[in-house]
Amino acid sequence: MAEVAVRVVGLTWGCWKCCESTVCVLGLTSKRLRDYETGNQAVEVAKCLLIGAGKADIAECLAPSVKGIASHCTVCGAVQDNFDLRREARERYYWDDDNAAYDALADGSVDDAAWREIEIGEFPW
Repeated sequence: MAEVAVRVVGLTWGCWKCCESTVCVLGLTSKRLRDYETGNQAVEVAKCLLIGAGKADIAECLAPSVKGIASHCTVCGAVQDNFDLRREARERYYWDDDNAAYDALADGSVDDAAWREIEIGEFPW
C-alpha cells in the first residue's frame, strides 16, 4: 500500500497571556500539498507523530477547534488559537522561504487512503 510522507508543522510563538515562548502546531503537510491540513483526523495523526518524536508535551496541548488545531501554551495552558497566530503563520509562509516558514516538529507517514480522507475531510461538500 502506498504511503504519503507527512510533517507536523508549527511555529514558536510568544504566549499572549504569560509571554513565555511556546510551540503552536499549525497542522500536517506533505510534499504534494503547499499548505497544511487541520481537521480532527489531522489532529490525531499529529499527536501520534509528536509522541513518536518524543514531543509528548506538545501533543498533550493539542485539540481540534473550529479554526483548525488549537494549541495550548505549554507553560500556562492558555489557548493560542487566535487571529494573531493565524496572521503570523500566513506572514511567515508568504514572506519567508517555503522551507523556513514553519518549524518541522515531527515527520512520519500515513497510508495514501488515510491522507486522502484527511485532505477531503477539510472540504465537506
